[in-house]
Amino acid sequence: MGGMFIDIGIPEDYKTAQHSIPEWIKKEKKPALFIDKDGTIIEDTGYTHGPKITIIKETTEVLKKYSQKGYHIIMITNQAGIAKNKFTIQDMTDNIDSIVNYYKKEGVIFDDIEYCLYHPQAEIKEYKYISLLRKPEPGMLLKASEKIKIDFASSIFFGDNKKIDNINLPYLKSIIR
Repeated sequence: MGGMFIDIGIPEDYKTAQHSIPEWIKKEKKPALFIDKDGTIIEDTGYTHGPKITIIKETTEVLKKYSQKGYHIIMITNQAGIAKNKFTIQDMTDNIDSIVNYYKKEGVIFDDIEYCLYHPQAEIKEYKYISLLRKPEPGMLLKASEKIKIDFASSIFFGDNKKIDNINLPYLKSIIR
């Protein structure tokens, strides 16, 4: 877990693997703080989107604390509003950019941001299906682990909805509320 895949049966990939695998192995696994966006980082106004955000201030201190402890800070968020045609990908991007800019000023950098656009009741056909990326499934966590070596046993998840407890990480019901 927390790795990468290279098909060494392909000559170009085999050559790449000679350099990539030793570099990847050298990287140290660190725990991650996975944090949900709506209702945890920012106020959830129902299909929250766009650049205007209301930060949940208590979250800032939590993210600073875990960042200083050396945790990877990873935002994961279901974005069904796109699938349900409530807002656009650009609206989502503007929203996330506002969050990232706020936290950058506070000294917190997100190591990764993962989102799921899919929903079984989507209005937009290309987003209408059951996806392993959609919380409470672990897909976004696994995607993050393809980019970053994560110590899952020591990682934690902050969210505002008990349904996400199924992600199989220690669940801490939003201590920031």
